[in-house]
Amino acid sequence: MAPRRTTPILLLTGFLGAGKTSLLKRWIREPAFRDAMVIVNELGEVGLDQRLLGVGAEQPRLLENGCACCQASGDLASMLEDLFYDRLHRNVQDFSWVLIETTGLADPGPILDLLRDSDIVRERYELAGVVTAFDACTDTKDLGRFPEMKRQVEAASTIVLTHCDLADAGVVASVEACLSAANPAARVLRSAKAGLPAGELLEALHTGGPVASRSVAAAEHTRGVTTAFLPLPDPLSAEALRGALNQIESRHGKALLRLKGLVKLRDGGVLHVVHATPSSGLEIMDAGIVEPDGPLGLTLIASGVDAHAMAQTLAAQLTYRGLKPGV
Repeated sequence: MAPRRTTPILLLTGFLGAGKTSLLKRWIREPAFRDAMVIVNELGEVGLDQRLLGVGAEQPRLLENGCACCQASGDLASMLEDLFYDRLHRNVQDFSWVLIETTGLADPGPILDLLRDSDIVRERYELAGVVTAFDACTDTKDLGRFPEMKRQVEAASTIVLTHCDLADAGVVASVEACLSAANPAARVLRSAKAGLPAGELLEALHTGGPVASRSVAAAEHTRGVTTAFLPLPDPLSAEALRGALNQIESRHGKALLRLKGLVKLRDGGVLHVVHATPSSGLEIMDAGIVEPDGPLGLTLIASGVDAHAMAQTLAAQLTYRGLKPGV
C-alpha cells in the first residue's frame, strides 16, 4: 500500500505590524511555495492582507470572525478539511504546502492544538514549523506587555527578525539576544525589506528547533483591544492624509497598535497601502493594485482607547483638511 500523502503546513505568526504579509508575499512568488495554498486570518471588518498577496495556486482564503486561536478556530479546521476534499475532487488546483498567516493578536498554542486534534487535519496534514516574525524596532519590554507576543516567540521553531534595515546594528543584536534567551531552541534569521529567501527559511525549518509541544491553556489576549474600520472611498490628498494620521499617532501614541488599509490618492494610478505601528511609524506606499476588489479605507486596532472613537477623531481630522471620509 502506498504511503498516505500528507501536506506540510507552515504557521506564520507575529505581532501586529511585524511584517508577516510582506514576507509571505515574497515567499509565494518563489518556486518553493509558488503552488502553496494560503490562508489569511485577519481582525477587523474588512480584510486587507489577502488582497495584497493575490498569487498562488489559488486566491488566498480569508479566515474571518476573529483569531484562529479562539473565535475562528472551528472555521480553520473546517477550511482545512474542505481544502482536502476540494483537492481530492479536483475543485481546486493541487498544492504542495498550506501557509497559514495568523492575526497579529493570535496565540499560536491553541492553533497547534487544533492542528493535532482534528482527525482529518492530523491524518492529511503535517505541521512543518511555526515561523514568528518579530520587528527589530520593537521594544523588547513589550514581551511582558502583550501576552500574544510572548507566546508567539515561545512557540516558534524559527524566528524571522524583520525590518533590520530600520534599526541600528546594536539594537538588532540586542533584540536577537533577547529572542534567543526567550526561546533558545529557535533559529533566528534576519530580514531587511522582507528580503529573506524562501530557501533560507526552509533550511532553517529543517535544521531548527522542534515545534512547540501541546498547549495546556486557553488563548491569552491583551485586554481592552478594539478594532474599527473607517471607509475612505474618495480620492485623498496624500499630504492631508499623512497630516491627519500623524495627528492621531501623536495624540494616542502606543494606544494605536496597528493602522492599515487601502486608499486611492488624488494623483491617480494605483491604489496605495497605508501602514502604521508604534515602532515603525507611518508608511504610505504603492500597493500595485489598480482597481479595488473591496472597500477602501483604514482599519484601526487600539489598546486602552476605543478604536471607534479613534476612527471618529481621524475622520474629523480628515474633514478639517478638506477631505470627506465615509463614517
